Amino acid sequence: MHNGQISSFHLIKRRVLASLPDELFLLPQGHTDSEYAFAVFLSHLRDPERRGAFSWTELRDAMLATIRDFNRWAKEAGVAEPSLMNFCVTDGSSVVCTRYVSSRTEEAASLYFSSGESFYEHRPGAYRMVKANKREKVIVVASEPLTFEKADWLEIRTNTLLCITPKMNVLQERIVDEYAIPYDCASSRSPGFALSAGFPSNASVDRELSSQGLGVGAGGAGAGAGAGTGPGTGPGPTAGAGAAAGGGGGGGGVGVGGGLAHAHQHGHPHPLARAHAHNHNHKRATVGGVR
Repeated sequence: MHNGQISSFHLIKRRVLASLPDELFLLPQGHTDSEYAFAVFLSHLRDPERRGAFSWTELRDAMLATIRDFNRWAKEAGVAEPSLMNFCVTDGSSVVCTRYVSSRTEEAASLYFSSGESFYEHRPGAYRMVKANKREKVIVVASEPLTFEKADWLEIRTNTLLCITPKMNVLQERIVDEYAIPYDCASSRSPGFALSAGFPSNASVDRELSSQGLGVGAGGAGAGAGAGTGPGTGPGPTAGAGAAAGGGGGGGGVGVGGGLAHAHQHGHPHPLARAHAHNHNHKRATVGGVR
């Protein structure tokens, strides 16, 4: 899933294609930056056609390498405008998400997560995360809070990578590169670029939550189509299209979905391709894990 944009993609597309090995060259079926970003990500996995699960560290390292590639190609092509790279990938066992912008002064598109023991409808159309103990059984990552309960949602900071491990542990690490600034200086970042591109910033979402006392677009259960060895579930906005890859063994599922997202399930042999989705007009994207 990609909630963002690779700026001036037409200027770097030839470099992207040149980087792909033969077995991935024909993987993208369309012309979007998201599809090619996914192919680049797969190229950084040692064996992208592997049928078994990858470790979360393998997914993390491939994701960081993908971001480095796009930053390098943008420099080589003389692209000055930042790229917004909120990515999410899963193999059905682990999930890796990023909130990222290739800028030291701009804020990335918004991203939040919520976790707890259960996520339930406590009254019609209103959902709540229950935190009865320290063990996480439900983890939801979304571009905007999906419920009326502001306290249930934690901001993922700009230029941060989040991992959900097979044991349902949430790990966050700072993406350290030329666009990294200390977290205590994050307030110096401007939301202007993300907003001008049509993406909400965390600051704009927080202001709306505070002024209205509710979550933007809060509401219904998400729609997700299952694929793989187990059911996928993804709490999200109403009538969202999605794709899900079921987890093996212990049986949890992870999925992607969103109000303006559309999923592609091309039948490619790559296990990760089953959970590939694009979010072109970007207002909201969601990924959820339930165990």
